[in-house]
Amino acid sequence: MMRVLRVLSLLCLATYPLWVAGLVHAGHSQHLWWVLCLFVLPQLWLADWRQPRSYVVVFATLAVLSVAWIASPQEAALFYPVWMNLGFFVLFASSLWQKPAIITRLAQAMEGELPPSGVRYTENVTKVWTLFFLINGSIAWWTATQASLSVWTWYNGVIAYVLMAFLFTIELGIRHVVKKRHH
Repeated sequence: MMRVLRVLSLLCLATYPLWVAGLVHAGHSQHLWWVLCLFVLPQLWLADWRQPRSYVVVFATLAVLSVAWIASPQEAALFYPVWMNLGFFVLFASSLWQKPAIITRLAQAMEGELPPSGVRYTENVTKVWTLFFLINGSIAWWTATQASLSVWTWYNGVIAYVLMAFLFTIELGIRHVVKKRHH
């Protein structure tokens, strides 16, 4: 049951920009507070505290709800992607100083102990993702502060996901070549 709730929650978060845009376009900005609560509060309940991403989600959730309470629900809704990217940026960047790097930890959990070349590779991948989250978060900030709601929705609801999938796919291809070369 908990797994189903997690999947539903992730689907809600993935479609979050579409919900926000739909409510604003329909003239229901006043209902954004409830949508924010409906979408982000379950994250606190569903958090798996053994997973570092749970801390990112909790950080973003609290940031969004604080901004919604202090400023406006619409501003808070637009900044959710910014907070998520900032949280992941901090998580990935800090893991480069507090070794092992996050991608190294993930690789070791899947494949066991890594050779030094594997550790170097995973640290480089962590750097790439850190840079991605910095750039993506900056673009998300720009869309929240300077762009139209349509641009915000397209970027944060479609383009950012496509870019993440593209980067992940490229990394998988490179990983396959690197593993083949070292085996």
